[in-house]
Amino acid sequence: MQFLKAIILSAFLFSAFAFSEKDQPDFIGTYGISKNYPVKYELKINADHTFTYQDFTNPNNKIEARGIWELKNDKLLLQEKSEAFPYGTKWKIEKDGKAVRTRKGLEFIRLAKL
Repeated sequence: MQFLKAIILSAFLFSAFAFSEKDQPDFIGTYGISKNYPVKYELKINADHTFTYQDFTNPNNKIEARGIWELKNDKLLLQEKSEAFPYGTKWKIEKDGKAVRTRKGLEFIRLAKL
């Protein structure tokens, strides 16, 4: 009888935890300069492996890009289909997803999670 209870309990625990949803990664969300700063830079990392990026620092040359992302070795690799995306495709995830950063030449971009 004890053996049967152990099997039933094991089956229940397996089914309860085996099919639970995976937690969303910490870095999923919206990144920018700060909550109080008007939107100039914004990077949105979506759970469906898509992203959007906007840079409105130059009103005469607004940049909007979108594409897909993948994660490799704590680096967020952004793949954008057009030539509009000016920055490197590798973004480093900092502080458990609280910030991301990249650089292009001597220009460094660091965005905090909003």
